[in-house]
Amino acid sequence: VKIVLFFKGSENYDFLRWLAVPAGFEQLAKYPWTVISYMFTHEGFLHILLNLLAFFWFGKLFLQFLSQRQLLGVYILGGITGAIFYIAAFNLIPAFSHVLPVSVAMGASASVMAIVFSVAVLVPYQEVYLLFFGKVKLKYLAIGVILIDLISIPAGNAGGHIAHLGGAFTGFIFVYFYRK
Repeated sequence: VKIVLFFKGSENYDFLRWLAVPAGFEQLAKYPWTVISYMFTHEGFLHILLNLLAFFWFGKLFLQFLSQRQLLGVYILGGITGAIFYIAAFNLIPAFSHVLPVSVAMGASASVMAIVFSVAVLVPYQEVYLLFFGKVKLKYLAIGVILIDLISIPAGNAGGHIAHLGGAFTGFIFVYFYRK
């Protein structure tokens, strides 16, 4: 059974707090499962579509070199690490203190970033074709994505971009230990 719901606007915040991971420790203590459920919660059709497409493309690349079990593990660990980065940043960086009580994160982006970075670190010279760019080596794609996330933190959706960095970190660490 698949359940697809789309959430927009503040009227759905009460329901979302059951699924989206909160930044505040007090709220997280009330809803600890959200560290997992947020990876499967998206806001709007475009949000889930982009994550599904990226997961499909990079998941196929991942499976050319690694197993389905490893894909699942990297996905879940990437999401958890993304949540940890998000929660830590919002609690440690004073600029986020005014939004801490109401901030939540949702989406599979951190998990997908873990998959993308696993593949990019494992086979950095593998080329993929990007519309408008042509063939691009995965290492350059990964560097570009990280730079965009770093630059975008102050521009909006800081929590999402910080969670992406957590996912990327997981992908890097996974391949580092995989090679050992």
